[in-house]
Amino acid sequence: MGNDEVDWGDANTVLFGELNGLIELEQVRQDGLKLLDSDEARGALRQVQRQIEAVKQQIIETNKGLVVSYA
Repeated sequence: MGNDEVDWGDANTVLFGELNGLIELEQVRQDGLKLLDSDEARGALRQVQRQIEAVKQQIIETNKGLVVSYA
């Protein structure tokens, strides 16, 4: 593999691992919201949700080249 080539498997493994961790954290925070209904808890949940969306966008961007190469 040349220096300009991306190892899609490694990139996706890292990104999906990060996404899964954030989704688990979001679930814990949602469960916590049921117990702690506070502005701070809601703010923390919104932050995790923004992080999840950012990782999803990274997955999309990372795989654009792969999709284009198959097309």
